[in-house]
Amino acid sequence: MNLREAIVKEHSKIQCNRIVSWVGDDQKKFDSLFQLLISDDSLLSQRASWPVSNCLLNYPQLNENNFEKLIANLNKTG
Repeated sequence: MNLREAIVKEHSKIQCNRIVSWVGDDQKKFDSLFQLLISDDSLLSQRASWPVSNCLLNYPQLNENNFEKLIANLNKTG
């Protein structure tokens, strides 16, 4: 799955669930999704937030490698 294309193509609960199912508990796939969340592209960031949130509800351990990046991202302006 091309995450960027999937996120831009459709913003719906069905698409969110597809992405979350595709990621599962795979750290590499989650890291790719997380990179879209912290990107400078506001559309990608906003749309990635929903599946990231759902992935972390299912598998909170996926954020262990990204916690510092998440905190740093909160301090970005804009």
